Order: sequence, then structure tokens, then C-alpha cells
Amino acid sequence: SAQDPPIEAKIEILHLMEELGIHAADIGLPGAGPRAVADVRALAQEIADAGLSIDANCAARTVRADVEPIARI
Repeated sequence: SAQDPPIEAKIEILHLMEELGIHAADIGLPGAGPRAVADVRALAQEIADAGLSIDANCAARTVRADVEPIARI
């Protein structure tokens, strides 16, 4: 089954991805609910604050409920 690690682990993974030279990452599905929105916002902020060169992408279906949270972030 899938796991959803705590935000601290996700941030650590972002930095490891940067060290490996990974250029893009799907940082979440904000349409999945409040915790997903908070995590995606925190990951996007970490990418900006730390000056990481990772391009952030978000998962979404082509429905308003998935796209609107991404637009707000």
C-alpha cells in the first residue's frame, strides 16, 4: 500500500533529489484535501526558499476540484 511520509521527510527527499541532479518533481495532488494542500505549499516554498533548481509539478485530473487548489498555491 502507499505511504504518505511526514512533510519533514518530503523536504529531505527534495534536497536529495537536488543533489542527484533531478530537474523536475511532482510535489503532490492538492485536490486530495487539506493536508495535501499544506504539503504542496510547503514543498513549493522550500524549493523557492532554498533556491533548488527543481521544477515543481502537481498532479490533477481535469476537473475544477483538482485544478483550483493548484491555482491558489
